[in-house]
Amino acid sequence: MSLPEGSATARPVIVQGSTAPVFRGPSGNTFRCSGCDHVLVDGYDPRSLIAIDIECFRCKVITRTDPWPNGEPLPTTLVTLGDVGRFLIKGTVDLKDRAAMSCDQEIARVRAGTLPKPQSTARWELSPDSLMVLETELDVLTGGAIQKMAASAKRAHGAGNMTFAQVKSPPVWALAQLHSSLSKGKIDLDGLDGIAIAYVQTLRDSLHRWQHHPLFRAIARTLCHEFHHGITAFTVASYLSDHGNDVGITDTSIQRGKSPDLFINVARNETLSIEVKCPRVFFWPAERPSKADMGQRIEREIKTARDQITGTAGGVVVIGAGHPVLGFNTDLDECIKEVVGSGRVSRRVAAVVGIAFYGARIEGRDANGPRITTGVEVHIARNPRFPGPNPVETERRPRGVSRGNIATEKRTSSR
Repeated sequence: MSLPEGSATARPVIVQGSTAPVFRGPSGNTFRCSGCDHVLVDGYDPRSLIAIDIECFRCKVITRTDPWPNGEPLPTTLVTLGDVGRFLIKGTVDLKDRAAMSCDQEIARVRAGTLPKPQSTARWELSPDSLMVLETELDVLTGGAIQKMAASAKRAHGAGNMTFAQVKSPPVWALAQLHSSLSKGKIDLDGLDGIAIAYVQTLRDSLHRWQHHPLFRAIARTLCHEFHHGITAFTVASYLSDHGNDVGITDTSIQRGKSPDLFINVARNETLSIEVKCPRVFFWPAERPSKADMGQRIEREIKTARDQITGTAGGVVVIGAGHPVLGFNTDLDECIKEVVGSGRVSRRVAAVVGIAFYGARIEGRDANGPRITTGVEVHIARNPRFPGPNPVETERRPRGVSRGNIATEKRTSSR
């Protein structure tokens, strides 16, 4: 892209102050002026100079480097030139070992499509109409799969199989459960209705926060048949993003072979894989496993995740779980720590994260009635065998800090 001399770009501009290239990178490519073909960057890597305007020394034409790919998160190690200004460079800057460079406008453009929206603070009214709206939205997102599954669940129920939908498609079961209870005029938060509300609220939160993402449908299609996996992926993506990390959704349409569900670009050409595992035995209505069985299953899931950890910076294994039984989340936390501390976890795994969903709870009342919340507990164990600095931190940090670590924090969040 080129702009004539003296035009108003409303962006920062790198001014080439001599005939020498402004930057030198690691590749064998060159980036040239669109006006006179003069070399502006020697060894050009599009992931190093992101949508940067460079004014040519010879002809004064401004040429813009390539933008960042749509739908991909920006690298954690990123330097911005700000939103305006002219920066004269008379020599050549070596970019081989430096962070990627961009400007505020490009960063805002990319993050508008890749960051989740803030959690909604609007009160949601549980009613037949609101459930119907959600059903329609889900059916569109899943290409009609929700209605087909609902019909299958109805037939199974008629044949005496009462748990078909609970296992095969939790959102279908939850919507039917709440419709039934509303028709009877009674909601039991301590029973099945509490579990159903937790499913619906978690689902609504994921739709609200991620539906604008260009790769949203890559995971959304799983919400009918692989609900726990899809909802865990969206939940951990939201959690990491809220703690200052730009999280990416793997584009399975262009990935060949095995790949992680999510990832973080910790540097311009270095990624941290995030692989989500959701064993069915860790979710209701399966019988709660013993603590010994939980530990063995966690270790097995970590081993099977190794092939999905393709990132050059290693990876994080996420274990999803959801049992509305007192003490289950504590056992999950302790088991993860025991497995990671055993010394048997692969050196490629930087950390193991447990995402434990809990049911509906009443936390106070307001003028409209009781305030019902649902949420998730996050349990993190860093692998002591991981070589070098561990990219997983356990403290919250602001977004935009130029460091190569990802930030996390153990906490409970409510909706």
